[in-house]
Amino acid sequence: MKNKQYCLSQLYKVIICLVATTALAVSVSNAQCPTNSPIDCGNGYCCPSNYPICGTGADTGNCFSGGTESTTTTIQGGGTTTTTAGGGETSTYLAAINITGSEQDTPQPSGTLPGTSPSEIMPLSVYEGTGRPMPLIIKDRFFAPLDKKLYERSLEALKQERLSAGPQISTYAIGDVKQFWVKDDNDNNWRQAAATSKREGSHSIIYVDNNLNMADADLDTYVTEFEEMFTIISNNIGTFSDRDGNGKIIIFIYDINDSASVSTGWLAGYFWSKDYINDSETQSQGVRSNEADMIYIRGNAPTGWTTQYGDFADTTLTTLIHEYQHLVHFCITYWQPQLAGKTGNFDDIWINEMMSMASETMYFKKKLTDNPSYTHDGMLPGGYLEDRVQYYNQDPKNSIRNGHGLVYWDNNGAVFSNYTLAYIFGQYINLQSSSGQGIYKEILNYMTTNSVYDYRAVVGVAKQRLPGIGSWEDLIKSWAIANRLNQASGLYGYKGAFSLTTHGPTSANVTIHSGGVAYRLVNGSWTRPADAGASIKYFGFSAGDVPSTSTVPPGQTTTTVPGQTTTVPGQTTTTTAGTVTTTTTAPGYTCPPDYPVDCNNGYCCPSNLPVCGTGANEGKCLSNGPCAASLMFGNYSYEANLLRAFRDQVLAQTGKGKDLSNLYYQHTGELVVIIFGDSALYRDVMEVTGQMIPAIESALQGSEIIIEKNMENKINQLCEKIARKASPDLRMAVEKIREDLKTGQLLRELGIKR
Repeated sequence: MKNKQYCLSQLYKVIICLVATTALAVSVSNAQCPTNSPIDCGNGYCCPSNYPICGTGADTGNCFSGGTESTTTTIQGGGTTTTTAGGGETSTYLAAINITGSEQDTPQPSGTLPGTSPSEIMPLSVYEGTGRPMPLIIKDRFFAPLDKKLYERSLEALKQERLSAGPQISTYAIGDVKQFWVKDDNDNNWRQAAATSKREGSHSIIYVDNNLNMADADLDTYVTEFEEMFTIISNNIGTFSDRDGNGKIIIFIYDINDSASVSTGWLAGYFWSKDYINDSETQSQGVRSNEADMIYIRGNAPTGWTTQYGDFADTTLTTLIHEYQHLVHFCITYWQPQLAGKTGNFDDIWINEMMSMASETMYFKKKLTDNPSYTHDGMLPGGYLEDRVQYYNQDPKNSIRNGHGLVYWDNNGAVFSNYTLAYIFGQYINLQSSSGQGIYKEILNYMTTNSVYDYRAVVGVAKQRLPGIGSWEDLIKSWAIANRLNQASGLYGYKGAFSLTTHGPTSANVTIHSGGVAYRLVNGSWTRPADAGASIKYFGFSAGDVPSTSTVPPGQTTTTVPGQTTTVPGQTTTTTAGTVTTTTTAPGYTCPPDYPVDCNNGYCCPSNLPVCGTGANEGKCLSNGPCAASLMFGNYSYEANLLRAFRDQVLAQTGKGKDLSNLYYQHTGELVVIIFGDSALYRDVMEVTGQMIPAIESALQGSEIIIEKNMENKINQLCEKIARKASPDLRMAVEKIREDLKTGQLLRELGIKR
């Protein structure tokens, strides 16, 4: 039991030094609704008497009359407007958009489009400027989840197994041979592929198909790069659930049996959630499970691959992080909630794929940060995906220009267009968001907190993070205009990251799918066609248009949020509600004397409420009562709930454990200030805490786990950093716990034998 005791000692050290092993809900002061907005929504928002209905779900923060959003048309900035049937407008361009957000496709006619098609060019199949052929890469394949009952029965079996005999841990060693179930396009039946374990990393085991001959250098690269990918995903998406008990992800590189070619497209790899189900269950649906957390990667190059496309093994590296995101995504939205006794679900495909491709760009950006001279055949300057941007710009299949939808995933049709639209939309919200690439984890937290797994989760976060966005219609309209105008700043562009070329449809009347856009050049007045579908909205815009930065959505007169204000660039606004007060300022500001605490995000706080809110609490000033873990991960996130379970199920079982919890809450206000006041320290805490989550999961499940030496070193380094910034009382508490752990006294008092 030595390993388990050693791990628990490290977890107790994390209680104080990482501030993330125990958590309590963020405790915002009991603010009262102001007199001009007396309706208390019970969630931190207040509504005025003339708009007394509080929005819920994706509409949280909105106030409605009669229970539905007003249909009044609102014109927002620079000539951009929503028109109604029979209405007219003058503009340079127009965009006809199917504003349906549901993944269930509802294609509708555009009506007879006014004007002509802009930027009409012949479709090409080469990268612009190089003449190099564009390989059609199907990054992965969507495998629909199996019957939920199979997952539920497997989860129940795992829980019972852990309660009775303990977890069944997969053993492995370099050189071991293992059989994996696979079924590819050219396979009539499921077959077993023999593979040998070749490499092991801190979080991965690499198995290679015995029919392949992988170079040692490529295997070394895979195991090294995956560690970097693991950290990126932990920080920006979340952590995986260890299905087979070995503490590592299996990366299976194998000879995919299909007819893949460069010209027709090829499968680079995949993740399939069926491997989390017991094989005895999947067989009932004609599927075989490997009962492991694993990723499949192509090891055999497709027909037609030459060196002009680059090194094949290097090309599939981005597939590795793409598929790992899918695995973690599944764990966050479904497996982890279900394992915790809650209800999870599967989200819309386009959101999942958007995050996987965003992860590829995160990986490239990290490589560029480490080495500004880094290059990759599939990377544009800045780390953006060349194949996705160029595919949009060329639209070689005439699909995007004719209204292919963002949210409708056509897995058996124009799937390249799906990947492209999901990628550029994901980069749009990332570049526009006040939280940057942190928006993806916020969307996942929103899903699990509000039990919505579609576009409503995206817009729910966008309303908090993108100025001027108050609804799904606002968001998709602004994105569509940005694709055409490419402005260097503001909502109507990508801030110089890359430029897009929009193309008009090939005919004057097209069918636009859910989330699809058709562009036209009008150069004057135009009228919405009477024969357009009910969900087709027309927006006119011109090159010089500037979007509104108001965060009040159309149809809403005012919403007063206790402790939160609308930020309008170039202005200073102060709002006081109860005891939660904040002020917002213009860029280049200096905090006023009454609000001396600079939050470094345009907000300032008073001395009596010195803690700056983050995430969903951005714009709020808090007293010294909030829990750092809730502020970092979100109050109802999987991570926060897991840490609460550790507090209640482990710490609360002993008097010493309770004392540790009390000590944490005694100093939590100061810990929040220390961590959130140092961006580098904040990133370190997030990274190490994310890497500790699997260990905490295992501790709660009663598993024997090991924390490696490098993790212990990281924890000690964080302890030292926190201690250097701490008050004498907190520093003394940290040092006392570290000394007690070293001597064994703390373990003895907790009833743990060495």
